[in-house]
Amino acid sequence: MSQKGRWSDGIGIYVYGPVPRGQIIIDLAKDSPAARAGLQVGDQIVGVNGEDRLTVFQRELHAEPGSEIQLSVSRRGVEENRTVTLTAETAGTDDLQIFRPYRIAQGPDQTMWFATRAGKIISMIGRPGESLQWTHHTDDHDLPRVAVPSMTATPDGVAAVSRNTNTSALVQFDGRRWSTIDLQRAIQSSICSLRNGDLLVGSNGALVTIHDGIAQTRSTQEFEIFGNDILVTQTTDGAVWVAGKGATALRVEQQGGRWTSYDGILYQDSDARGKQWFLSNRKSVICRDGDSWREFDQSDGLMSLPMAVVAARSGEVWAAGSHRGIAATCRLSEGRWSLKEHPRLSWTVDRRAVLEDRDGRMWFGAATVGKGNDEMLGGVVRFDGDQWKHFLPTNRLTFTYGAAQTRDGSVWFGGPVLVQIQPNDKFGDLKSVPGKAHGYCDAVASDQDGNLWVGTRNYGLMRMDGELSSESPPIWFDENDGLSGNRIRNVLPINDGTVLVHTPAGFDRYDGKNWNRTAFSTDLAKLADYHGLRQSPDNAIWINGSPLGKISAKQAAAESMNHEKPGLFQTHRYLPDRAAPDTRLESEVSQIPVGDDALFAWTGIAAWDRTPAKELTYSWRLNDQPWSPFTKQTLAKFSGLDAGEYQLQVRARDRDFNIDQSPALAKFRVIPALWQRAWFQALLGFSMLTLSLVIVQSARVYRRESSLRSTNEKLTVAERQLQNSNAALEDRVSERTNELNASNEHLRREIQERIAAESRATASEIRYRSIVEDQTEYIVRFNADAEIEFVNEAFLRANGQSLPGNGQFADALPKPVIQRVQTSVTNLTTQMPTRSHMVRVEHPTGSQRWEEWRGRVLLDDQDRILGYQAIGRDVTELKQAESQLQEKERQLAHIARVSALGEMVAGISHEINQPLATIANFSAASQVLLDNDLDFSENRQQLRDWAARIAEQTHRIGDIIKGLRRFGRPGSKYQTFDICDAISESLLLTESRTREIVDDVTTQCCQTLPRVTADKIQIEQVLVNLIRNACDAMEDHSMGQRELLIEAEASENVICVTVTDSGPGVDPSALDHLFDPFVTTKADGMGIGLAISRSIIESHHGKLNVIADAGCGKFQFTLPIDPA
Repeated sequence: MSQKGRWSDGIGIYVYGPVPRGQIIIDLAKDSPAARAGLQVGDQIVGVNGEDRLTVFQRELHAEPGSEIQLSVSRRGVEENRTVTLTAETAGTDDLQIFRPYRIAQGPDQTMWFATRAGKIISMIGRPGESLQWTHHTDDHDLPRVAVPSMTATPDGVAAVSRNTNTSALVQFDGRRWSTIDLQRAIQSSICSLRNGDLLVGSNGALVTIHDGIAQTRSTQEFEIFGNDILVTQTTDGAVWVAGKGATALRVEQQGGRWTSYDGILYQDSDARGKQWFLSNRKSVICRDGDSWREFDQSDGLMSLPMAVVAARSGEVWAAGSHRGIAATCRLSEGRWSLKEHPRLSWTVDRRAVLEDRDGRMWFGAATVGKGNDEMLGGVVRFDGDQWKHFLPTNRLTFTYGAAQTRDGSVWFGGPVLVQIQPNDKFGDLKSVPGKAHGYCDAVASDQDGNLWVGTRNYGLMRMDGELSSESPPIWFDENDGLSGNRIRNVLPINDGTVLVHTPAGFDRYDGKNWNRTAFSTDLAKLADYHGLRQSPDNAIWINGSPLGKISAKQAAAESMNHEKPGLFQTHRYLPDRAAPDTRLESEVSQIPVGDDALFAWTGIAAWDRTPAKELTYSWRLNDQPWSPFTKQTLAKFSGLDAGEYQLQVRARDRDFNIDQSPALAKFRVIPALWQRAWFQALLGFSMLTLSLVIVQSARVYRRESSLRSTNEKLTVAERQLQNSNAALEDRVSERTNELNASNEHLRREIQERIAAESRATASEIRYRSIVEDQTEYIVRFNADAEIEFVNEAFLRANGQSLPGNGQFADALPKPVIQRVQTSVTNLTTQMPTRSHMVRVEHPTGSQRWEEWRGRVLLDDQDRILGYQAIGRDVTELKQAESQLQEKERQLAHIARVSALGEMVAGISHEINQPLATIANFSAASQVLLDNDLDFSENRQQLRDWAARIAEQTHRIGDIIKGLRRFGRPGSKYQTFDICDAISESLLLTESRTREIVDDVTTQCCQTLPRVTADKIQIEQVLVNLIRNACDAMEDHSMGQRELLIEAEASENVICVTVTDSGPGVDPSALDHLFDPFVTTKADGMGIGLAISRSIIESHHGKLNVIADAGCGKFQFTLPIDPA
């Protein structure tokens, strides 16, 4: 694009319209032909080049410099139109570009990027008021148009995708050049650049990740996000948000946040300087100091098999394990390890029984000693800084499964029984050990208070204060107390005073009152090894998994372990979330009468819902009473409260034990009874005073008028009765009024809550149905008995059905269709909750279709089966595409064989000429012999020999021609054959080439090799291609001895064939693309031979590879052995 600013070459007019009288001028370039001619903003163009016009296109006003344009112009207030002739000029360079941006992004170098709705990408460099540099990248670099685009700035440039169905391309600028990636999916709704440099695209029902130019696609249905428009973005905290329009939003935290996983290492300890220490799968110790990593092995003085590393408080670092089958310890000093063997202890130090006590002494326990090792006594060794002491197993301390120290100074060891070594170095009395601890104790630990925690193999967990006495008996915990299992593998006291326990069924955490489940999954529980839980100074929890516990003494002595396979050694670091949950009161009252119950309900929510609501626990207190233990209870009822003011506080706690520091608060008042109220007592006093006055007055009247005394007494009694009745009636009316008001208020709240719940349920159902019914995928719901409850419109349409009037989905579908879908959920259980399969079906139109189904179990909060759901889609086109691809591959392989056949004809013609010449010679000699009429009996044997030679050469020609005919066939016929025969026949086809190039051809093929079942023609095609490539590699006559070696051997249910030449080998720079189509290192090569060969081998479920570090040309392929 020419960088000329807003104005293209022309006359300097920008128009808008049409308006009722023509096109209106809305802008004029400074010092342009139009401005010099006196045209003004607001003038209307009503004609061009003598033609009356209502519509004038902007492009008509752009012209080559020097050309003329005649305009008819109308101006408001002027009756006659004005005609002007303007000469086009070159545009200026100082104004802005004219376009309508649809997306805008700012690059890291302050470049502004614009994308138009039509899909053009434009950039601007510079600031307003300065010289601006504009670039039209779509035109300049012939990029595909990403119409209706989404665009994002990347660390080096920009990337954009299209929401239009006409293109599935992603265009990306890396600061130097543009590249295009075909995403093979249309409708890309959004794109964002991730912190790790990858690109994330929200596509049509899928997420596409682009890493190093390679796209990987995952369906959003895996996350229960449906719909075509998928929106993606990354927030400042590094989390990625994925959402479907009108559907669920998903927040994904990237590795390095709360969770970080490492393969090949196990976390052990951290020293006072912040260095972290690990074991590796290479039988070494690794130290991490910030971003720096250092590895120690036997060359640094380390033992041959380290099993544990401890960073002592003194700053020393110790390693323990085995050195060539003997227990050994190492101490690090100035970058070197000093090794000490303990041959009388065991073949190794048990990785669970390494302890630094409070006095800085180091303890090392023996591992299990097998039979035949009488010189290995077991027990424990201790180093006090100067001397070593061996505690022999006189108290059943044969081997150890853990070590810990209690506050009285005793050191305790797990193993076949719990054993105590007292501060005076004497063994404790086994009779005082609780009976359950006389069995296997697999985990031993002490907490911050010096209490001892012992994990048993069958009886759960024991806690005691370290002093075995009747005054402080041990406390036992098992499944009945909330543990996930009774077999304890790990016990880890946490810095906050809680205790983390691991069983094969899960992880549990004790807060001093109750056991609670943690955020760790059951998969981690299966992975975690004994002594596999650690906590680092930053409060991170480390979970180790490894096969160290399966190593035998014989393996350690022979150093025959190989643990470098990915996944065998792994450690997972979990950094607890520090965001506390929020607590909310859902129901509260302001006042209640004395005697009534106060009922309160609450709920909570964790940050980002990292702890599900049902996993939150709560504690409450009334006024200044102590806090209650944390439980999952969300309702509390208070009865028998005295009159007065009260406040209730409730706080939530998540699975990371973060507690809401601003508890929810409810204030309420308990109203006293009527007779306890002040106004009632005042009224009663006033009534008594009045009564006294009446009595006094009555006495005076009685004295004055005795005749009226009895009458006055009756009146007084009647008045008293009336007053008492009024007072009682007032009490009853007031009490009933209060009760009625409270009942009405409670009923009103219940009605409002039910109305709101019904509204939310109705709205949720509408949203759900709109999402489900709009899907192109098939959705089927079953009840717990696998009976159909619901199918969506897409599935009904696909089967040519519609919902009947009775609304019964089962009646809308034929029985075979129902049975077909039911197979998706058959045999699903809570242990196997999902299942996928593909099925071929007969479409109502008569055509054959393919469907892919995925079934899953629907569970309630108690993990009980509520029903099943199956989601399917039509994959017929995908299956057809796969079949067409296979056919094209077969055709291409056939073409390659025919091409190779053509190249081999010249050499093979020589092979045929040679036996033909032999036949001609012997035929001529026979003719001469017969023509000379020699004695036939004398020459019979000679003629017979010549005839045999002629027959031999004839058979040879026949074998060559037969091989050519078979090699040129299309193939695709499987048969069982001997791989050695295929090698021999391939060498026969290439004999002329090998004879010309190779000095020595060697085959190493055992005649007892198992047979293989494959397409023999295609396998020979691979062999011919590899042999010809080997010959090409050795064509240089300046080379020394040129040798070709073909080997065949059986290994792990496969036949392995290796073709080796003495050529220079493969250029390392070509290795990554060696098997790509049309990539060749030969001047006259087509670049399809190796690509077709790999395709053939992989279609036979084998592998074809180049062995890069062989120092020569070496290719190898495998084929499965025929099971027969």
